[in-house]
Amino acid sequence: MTALVDIKGLNIRFAGERTVFAVNDLDLTLGDGEVLGLLGESGSGKSVTLRALMRLLPRKRTQISGTVNVMDEHELRTVLGHEAGHILSDHVLYQTALVILLQLGTRPLSALPFFAGLPLLAIRLALLEWFRAAELSCDRAATLVTRSPMTTCQTMMVIAGGAASRKLSLDAFVKQANEYVDWEPGWDKLMRFGRELTLTHPYPVRRVHELMNWVRSGEYDRIMSGEYVRRGTRADAREEAGDAAEYYADKFRTIFKETGDGFSKAGDKAGEAADKLSDWLKQR
Repeated sequence: MTALVDIKGLNIRFAGERTVFAVNDLDLTLGDGEVLGLLGESGSGKSVTLRALMRLLPRKRTQISGTVNVMDEHELRTVLGHEAGHILSDHVLYQTALVILLQLGTRPLSALPFFAGLPLLAIRLALLEWFRAAELSCDRAATLVTRSPMTTCQTMMVIAGGAASRKLSLDAFVKQANEYVDWEPGWDKLMRFGRELTLTHPYPVRRVHELMNWVRSGEYDRIMSGEYVRRGTRADAREEAGDAAEYYADKFRTIFKETGDGFSKAGDKAGEAADKLSDWLKQR
């Protein structure tokens, strides 16, 4: 498993009139995709540990020992910018809806009157696609925070490789991303579609591919020059959600039809489910 954080024997001391032993001999490993919760009473060192990882402790009076293999300062800034993008975009509502669907499944919910007649499998797949798209959006947010597309690419490389960036080749990773093609013709296209359909996060190489396409489109420079939608600008969320569902309806049809006649009916059914979801979203 990829280890994004690997701590061995971490000790944190605060010097002053008296020495405060805040953290003692901590071992901790956090892999890619894992979620870790620190539990303990007030003063047990939870916040101090996290602030140490983010390099937010005062340097003059803090003594830290042990080995901490984690992202460098610029990569950590990228991660924090990415998560801040989720918060400012209010992604938590739809992320919660997806978690409920993934944990409960679609069958129990289909018995509820509110969901009657709605293709819940289509909602699940649509929310997963939205989840992946949200990650791409927040990669852009992180890039705007760091003002360095290559730093975001470097962070994705560390996530994919599970090693410090100094041990990896950024040029080779970016080259791989530039050669990444969303859908190859025929069977390969369908196989990749099937693999990615149930993921919550796109593969890092695809995230870099999408990010560099966005930069090359001129959108990054446009935003950096001050041309962007300000917070508070009203938008019709229902209409945009419906339009997104229509987009994926066409996408599903195209993917299956390009694979061959034998799969075109499956594509039509997936497209019809997405169309139904689009109509439902616009009526809410």
